[in-house]
Amino acid sequence: QQQQQQQEEEEEKIEDEKVIVSKKKETKPEKSRFIGSRGYKSSKKGYVFRMGKQGLGYYLDVNANKAITFKPIGRRRSKRTQRIAQKKEEEEMRHMMMSKKAKRLYGRMQHGINKKNEKVQALKRKRDALSSENKKKRTR
Repeated sequence: QQQQQQQEEEEEKIEDEKVIVSKKKETKPEKSRFIGSRGYKSSKKGYVFRMGKQGLGYYLDVNANKAITFKPIGRRRSKRTQRIAQKKEEEEMRHMMMSKKAKRLYGRMQHGINKKNEKVQALKRKRDALSSENKKKRTR
């Protein structure tokens, strides 16, 4: 009888262990939302390194599982428009890679160039308006 009881107890323990193991397999361990770090060490899958509410460290990337989808282009672009788009993309990339000081200087330079172009366009409109008035006077 004692042997039967011991055998039954052992069988129950084995069944309990199987249940515990199966439960462990079913539940995936949740990723921590934040892993503190004094500095950047290496990239971690599913995390973004930044300064946030909890300090400097790796934060769970909420956009990691989202698929990037591109809008289908209705018609084929010409080579010229492709080159223009590529140049624009390269310019944006260069701008992103600039230091803060260089970005500020570049912005000021572009502002000056745009102001100059606006003045040139205004003078051209004035000249065209004057030349059209002169033509009207001559025809009378």
